[in-house]
Amino acid sequence: MNGCGVTIGGDVLAVLPEGAPIPMFKFMGLIKAKWTDNEDGTHTELLYDTSSFLHRDTEEILDVFANPITEKKNDVIHVWDGPTTRRSLETDPFIPGRPRLQQTQLFFHGRW
Repeated sequence: MNGCGVTIGGDVLAVLPEGAPIPMFKFMGLIKAKWTDNEDGTHTELLYDTSSFLHRDTEEILDVFANPITEKKNDVIHVWDGPTTRRSLETDPFIPGRPRLQQTQLFFHGRW
């Protein structure tokens, strides 16, 4: 089958009942997936996911986030996950040839 990678990112805003949205922090991430065909007609997806959280002005990676609303400080946990696998038992009825996910197996180990 095939594989793909997608980058994501943007600003995270706080929306309060009054006033304009407040910039909190930024994030960026990468999701990489690869599908393989299995001998029994099923399909397996190998997935990697990583996300980092950044200072809203400097775009430096955050270790601690200081909430501008509550003034509380929180340790930041960055996502570095994979490989995880998902197995498809049949084809998606709405998109011919696309595997339909029915079973998930998660393995949280490794780096890519």
